[in-house]
Amino acid sequence: TVNPACDYLDIQEMFFGDMSLSPNPTNGLVYISNSGSSEVFNYEVTDVDGRVIATKLAAINGTTTTEVNLTGKVTGMYMIRVYNDNAMKVFRVILQ
Repeated sequence: TVNPACDYLDIQEMFFGDMSLSPNPTNGLVYISNSGSSEVFNYEVTDVDGRVIATKLAAINGTTTTEVNLTGKVTGMYMIRVYNDNAMKVFRVILQ
């Protein structure tokens, strides 16, 4: 049986607790920060058809803010997949 009093650490919270993406919607530049995290993440940007628009390895860490430039792309929704060997999270971004 599961003890409801136990506070199990949520994996997503552990890796992505302070990760933020802004502004959303955007006019072209999106900023991702994960302040205080010791994890390093890659990112991959895809359009709604699944085509890869941009990728960058070791792009996101706990000390700097990462800029993702969507300037000049077609307006619409994009997915930014943030990942490393331990975890993955997908942000949906609207480009106006």
